[in-house]
Amino acid sequence: MTADSHNHIDVMLRVQSGLSSPPQELLPLQEAEEEKLLPALQGLSLDGKSFVRILEGRLDSMQEIFLDMLNAQLAEHCLRPEGRLQLFLSPAGDLTVEGNAHDSALLQEIIAQKPLLQRQFQEMAQVALLSHGMDMAVQASSCLLDQQEQTENPQLGRFHLCLKGSLSHFYLR
Repeated sequence: MTADSHNHIDVMLRVQSGLSSPPQELLPLQEAEEEKLLPALQGLSLDGKSFVRILEGRLDSMQEIFLDMLNAQLAEHCLRPEGRLQLFLSPAGDLTVEGNAHDSALLQEIIAQKPLLQRQFQEMAQVALLSHGMDMAVQASSCLLDQQEQTENPQLGRFHLCLKGSLSHFYLR
C-alpha cells in the first residue's frame, strides 16, 4: 500500500467517524499539494479560455460544413422537411433523426447512404463535449483561485456524497 492510498483510506475513515479535522501528519502533504495545484489552476484559467474560444470557432465552422453537406443531400433527394427535425447520437453512437415520421424516415435513409454525415456529426459532438468540459474546468479553476463561494452555480448541484459506511463516496450525478 502506498502512502497516498493510505492517506486516502485514513481520510475516508475520519469522514465516517465524524472527525472533521485532518490528522497533523497530513497537513504537510496538503500544503505540498496546494503548492503544485496553484500554478496548474492558473495555467488552466489562462490557457483554457483561449482553448475554449478556439474550440468554439472550430465547432461553428464544422456546423456550417455539416449543414451544407446535409442541405445538399436534402436537395439531391428533393426532401424539404415540413416540421422540426432533431438529430442526435444514440447511446450506440448512431446518428438518429426525430420529428415528422415521414421526413425523419427519409432523412435517416439519406444518412445511412452517406456515412460521412454521421462521422461529421460525431466529430462535432466530440468537439462540443471537449469545449464544454474545458469551459467547466476553466470556471471551476477560476472559482478555486478566487476562493469564491459559488452558491448559485447549478453545475455544483450535480455532485453528491453518499454515506454508506466503508462504501462512502463522492460522485457526479
